[in-house]
Amino acid sequence: MSMIFPQQHGLDYQHPSAAASRLDLIWESRSTTVLSMCSGVSLVSCLSSNLPDRGTRARHCSDSETRNDLHALAFCGSCFMGRYLDGVGSSGSCVACPAGSYSPVAGAMNASTCLGCPANTDAFPGSTNITDCICNAGYTGAAGASCMACKAGTYKGVNGTGVCLHCSEGRYQNTTAASMCEDCPANTDSPMGSIHLSECICENGYEGTDGTACSACLAGKYKSVN
Repeated sequence: MSMIFPQQHGLDYQHPSAAASRLDLIWESRSTTVLSMCSGVSLVSCLSSNLPDRGTRARHCSDSETRNDLHALAFCGSCFMGRYLDGVGSSGSCVACPAGSYSPVAGAMNASTCLGCPANTDAFPGSTNITDCICNAGYTGAAGASCMACKAGTYKGVNGTGVCLHCSEGRYQNTTAASMCEDCPANTDSPMGSIHLSECICENGYEGTDGTACSACLAGKYKSVN
């Protein structure tokens, strides 16, 4: 008899047969084992009510399978996509592909199935699809493709598919791929999208050299323009 194990219950395993969510249980108990089809939302409760105690064990796993224990259940199965088998048989475990990679392969036997994301993108550990690779901060583009650096005078502060934004007034950025803009010196201002420090000029009522902190006009003097 077999048992349904939906992937949404968070298990890191699937049987290598065509029906990926179906796990064949082979019990070594001499007595009659009560099994049921636990396909409802309360999986643990179903297992607790219908399976024997932990003394009843599953067979030893083959080299291409790994063992998992859940409540009273012990079973063998292959790793889901985004993971690979580390070790052999019952002593092995499914390990997530590292950050910055993905694997669309189910039942992977080693880390070579974890593929690197495109240039200037990143993905969470255990990612399964190239579209899980999204642009790093400071880069822009579509998910699953190489991303382009934000131009000087622009920035992008978070990972994702968002666009690069112009530096706001009073800030500048002279490098590409920036995740933030630099503040102008004290008592200076700059137009939106400024690239150079020299674009930070003294505000009204202040004097000095462009790109440096400015000083207030002395008493009896004034300056009405930047």
